[in-house]
Amino acid sequence: MVQETAIIVRQATQEDLAIVHEIEKVVNAAYRKEGGWTGESHLVTGLRMNADDLSKAILDTSDPLYLAIDTVQGRVVGTVQMRHDPEAPGEAEVGLLSVDHAYQSKGVGGKLVRMCMDEMRRLGNKKAVMHVLEVREELLAWYEKKLGFQRTGELFPFPMPELLIDKNINFIVLKKDL
Repeated sequence: MVQETAIIVRQATQEDLAIVHEIEKVVNAAYRKEGGWTGESHLVTGLRMNADDLSKAILDTSDPLYLAIDTVQGRVVGTVQMRHDPEAPGEAEVGLLSVDHAYQSKGVGGKLVRMCMDEMRRLGNKKAVMHVLEVREELLAWYEKKLGFQRTGELFPFPMPELLIDKNINFIVLKKDL
């Protein structure tokens, strides 16, 4: 029998510091664990984010972190972060999108991104931006077909090239009008 789930998305708060290690496991499993269709362990080594960095993200209300919570199971099943670049007014980035492997392909990622874009709009942003590894065609296709993002033709260097298995991989910049 399939167990019901009720997923809510909410902004992380200081109280979530108590579960930062649970959040860390979700993020790193989504990016670095084998399995699922979003993993990057064949492309990037090391952790995606550690507990200290996640704690800072939780407390940074200018670039808020949002959590997807399975209210039936009482646990975090996904994350997304809205980041602002002071050099690009009117734009905000969708980042740190992660979904627990057991919840992938069930609408959680889309719900996280849509909520993040709604918040961007509410704050007066005109464009949403994403950076996706250029070799991740399945992710690029998902962002384009399911969420309406478009490739800009811009490439952005990976910020920690020492973690790349293939040092020639860059991010492709995607944008969407809000």
